[in-house]
Amino acid sequence: MIIEDETQQTEGYSVDDMGFTVENTGYSPDLPWGSMKTLPLDPPFDLSADPLLKPIEFRALLLLRHPKPPTPRDVFNLFNMIPNTYLRRGAKDGTRYFGTGSNPRNSKCLFSFSIEMPFTTLVITKMIAYVAPSFRFTCCILFRGCKSRPHRDANNGGNQSLVMQISPPLPGAALWVQDICGDVIMEHLGTRVKGRVVSIDTPYLLNARKCLHAGYVPPHVDPQQRVVLVAFNTINLGTLSPEVIDQLLDLGFRINSKTDLKEALEEAPRFKQLTLQEFLQLPPSRKDCHDVIEVMDSQDE
Repeated sequence: MIIEDETQQTEGYSVDDMGFTVENTGYSPDLPWGSMKTLPLDPPFDLSADPLLKPIEFRALLLLRHPKPPTPRDVFNLFNMIPNTYLRRGAKDGTRYFGTGSNPRNSKCLFSFSIEMPFTTLVITKMIAYVAPSFRFTCCILFRGCKSRPHRDANNGGNQSLVMQISPPLPGAALWVQDICGDVIMEHLGTRVKGRVVSIDTPYLLNARKCLHAGYVPPHVDPQQRVVLVAFNTINLGTLSPEVIDQLLDLGFRINSKTDLKEALEEAPRFKQLTLQEFLQLPPSRKDCHDVIEVMDSQDE
């Protein structure tokens, strides 16, 4: 499909014209705006915003009021309004990012950005629904400076992840994906791995949990000019509470509870049960052993 990559014209609206109740809920006074900390489900979030304290939310409200759906450029512009102090710093390569939606490490909480910036979250989810109408997801991560080494995403569910560059096209900036027939070699844990470079100027789907991939930026391109969006189902999709699912649906995340939960449970990692003897490689004479579970490979991110 053809995607109109133009910034929506939101000037000329006032708060009174939009028909929204704009107020400061005071929901999380102890958490900084955009914090990556998680919030409990009680009390439930209120879809409201204070335009004086959260100008990005006011812009997001205008975009939601606009008759046309938000574009990738709109999301890029909103992302650029967020000060670096409210973005989480990546462990490698100078990446900064934030997450919204379900927290892959806690099935009872959403990322606090979802609660504190609900209209911005709605713009993001509405844009994804426009460019990929059939795609289902419970979490979005936006990265700036996305240049990574080959890795797999251990927090992603077993189904497809959507990757898309929302910043303006940059010459040569792309995504490297593992492919035995590929002609681009990268190193992973001391092993040379074949792959290919694919464009993510439009949405690209891959199984990020199983397939090695890396943010690919040529030397002449500044990674800080690049903003990439990744949407996916988290690995804990099958254990999300009904309250969390309801909040995700209110925020525009697309989840088919019957189909997606079934797929998540089927794709969940199956851990091999090991006896303590097997785990510690003890001699066969030791029989007084308790069962333990083999841990996941800690090299995957």
